[in-house]
Amino acid sequence: MSRKALRPLLVLFVTAVLLLLCGLLFSHRAAASYKSNQLVYWHSGLQYTVSDGEATIVSCSERTAGGVEIPEELGGCPVTKIDEYAFMGCRLVRTITIPDSVTYIGSSAFSSCPALKSITFGKGVTFVGEDAFFMCEELRYVYVPDLAAWCNIEFENYRATPFEAENFVVNGETITKLVIPDGVKTVKDFAFFGQDSITEIVVPDSVTTIGVSAFSDCSALTKCTIPSSVTSIGYAALAYNASLTDVVLPGSFENLGEKLFEGSGNIQNVVFAEGSKSIDYDVTKSFSEVGKLTSVTIPEGVEEIPPMAFIHCFALTTVNLPDSLVTVGDAAFAFCSSLESLDIPKNVTQLYTDTFFGCSSLQSVWFYCEEFPDVDRGQVFDFDVHWTRFFGLFSRVPEELVFYFPFPQERSFWRGVRVDEFYEESEDTSSDLTEEDSVLSSLSLWIIVGSAATVLLGGATVLCLLLRKKEVKCYEKNIYYP
Repeated sequence: MSRKALRPLLVLFVTAVLLLLCGLLFSHRAAASYKSNQLVYWHSGLQYTVSDGEATIVSCSERTAGGVEIPEELGGCPVTKIDEYAFMGCRLVRTITIPDSVTYIGSSAFSSCPALKSITFGKGVTFVGEDAFFMCEELRYVYVPDLAAWCNIEFENYRATPFEAENFVVNGETITKLVIPDGVKTVKDFAFFGQDSITEIVVPDSVTTIGVSAFSDCSALTKCTIPSSVTSIGYAALAYNASLTDVVLPGSFENLGEKLFEGSGNIQNVVFAEGSKSIDYDVTKSFSEVGKLTSVTIPEGVEEIPPMAFIHCFALTTVNLPDSLVTVGDAAFAFCSSLESLDIPKNVTQLYTDTFFGCSSLQSVWFYCEEFPDVDRGQVFDFDVHWTRFFGLFSRVPEELVFYFPFPQERSFWRGVRVDEFYEESEDTSSDLTEEDSVLSSLSLWIIVGSAATVLLGGATVLCLLLRKKEVKCYEKNIYYP
């Protein structure tokens, strides 16, 4: 046979070989190609691999649209992983359901899915890689079957969470009051980051650790209760909650992350949790940055308030102190300029310098202690009528401030004076008081200072008379003693 006659047969053979190769390379039905030394399979628009008896979703067809339900098994093997970038850029996918068999979700697995409206998690997920849900701006619903399992998921960063979602749904119910299940020991990092449907969070006594940003950026959150069992709380755990007003939390932590309340500037009421044995400055300093704090309650068992604990809490009006309190630290309530009255409990034995310095609205302090507390060298109250510089700020304490001491045995009282005079006992002014008419007795000391002004423009003379009055009041013990 001549070469000319063989040429058509050769062309036909080559064409057949090429068609066969194309069929093997691009078939969606059979294992016919290699990727990273692994066979790649297709099933209903999902590309997957099998290794060590487990299936991994590696990609999704760009033509896949509507709802995607990942099967529990593929090729006779359980689906345990969703690989990184698996659904990235799938512009037509609207819903995704993850089965209980999946334990691992890779980085950017669902990122840049602009039509994605809802994601349903299975119970088995334990890890979600960074940016898994980044740029899923239309995401509205997160469906979770097991809240305890959700608390245990390790999210690699905040964009690994479905943070764009407006509704956090557990067992068919959109959660507004989030109650962490009893028995959970750890709430992992970013667990509830950005969940805008949550208005209240209650943490049980079983929890000991709260992770980084675990409850941050929840725009509707108004109240959070954290028990004294929690010994470790992560960086910015309650940050950027603009609606947060009421907080219950431990007075101290073994590990306390920074910026606990950064961006949560509307906190008004703080109650330290029952069982707290101490109050740490590292906890209270967060409140000096919260300009709207109005009320603080410290539980029984706490013996000391640390120095500068509530300094610069300008809106603070109510302070509830326990009978167990022994020491009030240096400048603990300095510059609480809205505080008008304070009760010093019966067991307080020590006050420190500048404890109430700059409390410009303070009108009365009630001492229920058996003996007047020792005062560290310095001044507890500033009675000066002039402005005084302190920590770069100016403050004025009204001279009308009155101390109340229930000392009927000695029938005496004490008053605060300037630092150079420190404290001195006043003369007895209540010896004629009876139980029936324990009316206040007043001692008025008038100091008249005259000054002459220089004769100006024609010899006119002006005389300025300044009057200052200090009033101290004493009451019977049986009326005011607790």
